[in-house]
Amino acid sequence: MAKFPYSRVLQFNFEDALASEVSKIKGSDIVALAKRIHANTIVVFARDAWGRAYFNSSTTRKHSKLKGRDFLRELVEEAKKHGIHVIAMIGHTTNPELYKKHPDWAQRRADGSVITMDTDPLEVEGPMRWPLMCLNSPFLDVVAREAEEVLEYGVDGVFLDSFRYMPDAERACFCDYCVEKYRRENGVELPKTANWESEAYRRSFLWRYMVNVNAIKKIREVAQAKRSEAILVYNSHPLGWKGRASRIVELARNYIDVVFAECSEADYQPPGFIAEMVKLSLAVSGGKPIWASRNSFHACLTSTVTTPVAIRQGLREAFVAGGYPLYLVFSTAFANEPRVNRGVAQVYRELEKLEEYMEDTEPLRYAAVLFSNRSRDWGGKDRPDHVTDSFRGFYYALTWRSLPITYICDTDLDEAKHEGF
Repeated sequence: MAKFPYSRVLQFNFEDALASEVSKIKGSDIVALAKRIHANTIVVFARDAWGRAYFNSSTTRKHSKLKGRDFLRELVEEAKKHGIHVIAMIGHTTNPELYKKHPDWAQRRADGSVITMDTDPLEVEGPMRWPLMCLNSPFLDVVAREAEEVLEYGVDGVFLDSFRYMPDAERACFCDYCVEKYRRENGVELPKTANWESEAYRRSFLWRYMVNVNAIKKIREVAQAKRSEAILVYNSHPLGWKGRASRIVELARNYIDVVFAECSEADYQPPGFIAEMVKLSLAVSGGKPIWASRNSFHACLTSTVTTPVAIRQGLREAFVAGGYPLYLVFSTAFANEPRVNRGVAQVYRELEKLEEYMEDTEPLRYAAVLFSNRSRDWGGKDRPDHVTDSFRGFYYALTWRSLPITYICDTDLDEAKHEGF
């Protein structure tokens, strides 16, 4: 593990619709927390999932509760005084404010209904909260401008959340932008029904993956044109969408500098899940630096704090597996829960001392499970979760026999990197 400057991460988000704590929290408060827990990097929302900016943006309305303040500037200026890096999170694919202005930029199913990030039960009808914007629409130009704007603040890089542009029939976008672009690039219509025996459908499936890849490539090029040393971090959600998300990282690995393995499922996955996601992300990314998250809260209880043991062991898991820990704190817990830094400082102090011993080391190549994105996509068809779970079953069976196990991916086989185990 070569020396890596962004090795102990604090992520801070304003998460609630009311943004109830915005007026109370200053950028210097977040830097103070980073110092207390020995973090050397802060990730912060520059624009949240509701479509509101936390800096003076020319493209996005600044949150009204900030009034004359510029939260991002406060944070960056204070962080620089203490040698702490700042990565700005941009481009969240949900953007209700932008949707109100440009409803035609949203992802839409073949029947014209809007694809959302809402998680209500199917039988519950309620107002749409989080419409997903389409990467083939001018939305991507807005994201590019967000990247340019935050880099003017002197941040070290930009952080893209998962684009949530998926190939599966129930999630596939058929907005006018997608239909027209596919017709222009391929000379045929975009297939509207899933037919796994049809080459035309399989081609459209791959095309949708490449929409993600090309979007990541574009934002990286924009960022580095603005500031050559800027890094691009991509939130892969390694097991998201039944494992499909890992295919995007495998295809886009040349355009990603750091992979964020969001492990928000850790509280209802097997013990060792965070380590597993680090190993999976290392495989599909070709060995890029991996951030792996341990949330301050349990499951989805964002305003509370989970046990110190869960926090400490989750962060240690990330490091032991060859990644770098990221501790996620939401604003409601930050403002109201004094235990929010409990357990973290101990681990980050440990890692501060241990990191140098991990420089230039390589993991033991004893045994590996092939996490084949191709097998999952083409063999799993409409039930990719069955194939994904089979890979994971082998991984955990060997892990629980105390064998040093890791993952490899299709590209490793293509490039003969499976040798040496």
